[in-house]
Amino acid sequence: MVSLVRRLRKPGRSPKLAHAHPLVAEVACEMANAVFDEAMSKDNEMWRTIKANNPGKSMEAIRRHFVKWLAPDLLDDARTTLAQSLSSNLSEALKERIYDALTRDAVLSRGRSSRRPMITAGTMH
Repeated sequence: MVSLVRRLRKPGRSPKLAHAHPLVAEVACEMANAVFDEAMSKDNEMWRTIKANNPGKSMEAIRRHFVKWLAPDLLDDARTTLAQSLSSNLSEALKERIYDALTRDAVLSRGRSSRRPMITAGTMH
C-alpha cells in the first residue's frame, strides 16, 4: 500500500494527495481500495462497464486509476478515522504518531483545492 501512496503522491499524479500527510493519504488509499473491492464484488454490472471502458487494462491498473480518482475525496474521512483511533487502546507511541500526522496534515490541507464550486458574488441570488 505504501508504494501505491508514493506513486500517487508524485507530482502530476494527484494534486490533492500531494497536499496530505503520508499517513492520512495511506488511510485514504486503503479506504478507496476497500470501496473498490466492495463495489466490484457486489456489482457485476459496474465491473462489466468498467472493463468495457478500459479494454486491455489489468485489474491492478483499473484499481490504481480508481484509487487515484477516489482517494482525494476520502482525505477528510481518513482524518476522522485517525482522530477517532486516538481514543482507542493504541500504544502511546502510535497515538503520538497519529496526532503528529493530523497536526501536520492540518497545515498541508490548506493546499488542497476543493471540488465544490466556489460561490461568488455573481452566483448568489
